[in-house]
Amino acid sequence: ESLPFTQKWVLNLDADHRLTPELRTELKSRFQQGAPTEVQGFLICRRTIFLGKWIRFGGHYPVFHAALFQRQAGQCEDRLYDQHFHVSGNLEKLNGAIEDILTDSLTRFIERHNRWASLEAECQTKSRVNNPERQIQPNFWGNPQQRRRYFKRRYEQLPRLLRPFLYFFFRYIICLGFLDGRRGLIFHLLQGFWFRFLIDAKIIERRCNGYSGS
Repeated sequence: ESLPFTQKWVLNLDADHRLTPELRTELKSRFQQGAPTEVQGFLICRRTIFLGKWIRFGGHYPVFHAALFQRQAGQCEDRLYDQHFHVSGNLEKLNGAIEDILTDSLTRFIERHNRWASLEAECQTKSRVNNPERQIQPNFWGNPQQRRRYFKRRYEQLPRLLRPFLYFFFRYIICLGFLDGRRGLIFHLLQGFWFRFLIDAKIIERRCNGYSGS
């Protein structure tokens, strides 16, 4: 809506994202004879790279995002944090992946997640959602983005301060996060427990300070 794009298709990449060779080949093959007309967007899975290691377990792979879409069909969610692109129309999965180089240091990782925890706490203490039509709607039977949003909503209904323990157990034990080794333990403990616990602590802090939502 704001940038002078002239191309019909948009590939959304963050500065720390990298296309795998497999995805490059797949995209060239799909678009070699012209852009597809039967779909409005593609779901591409993300590989999280943490301290030089691909985090393969703990329910963290594959996680699909609508990273490639027709310009007129895609909109970024109106959220303070963890925004994804919502695409109106048909979506297809691609086999290739985008690598997400998560951090260059643990110090940077903690700083970013502390800031994100504040934003997520603000989101969860709001009594209404801005522009609900520009949100990915939770749907267990929907596409991977909608299904993931469904489970996030269910998580938010669990008791605060207890749910981070349950989530970490689910990720690290049930979803085999321990198979990611030493760096996996650090990642799942920090991202799957500490970050979630910090969000709950900040929600409690906001309410102790008299914030009631708006």
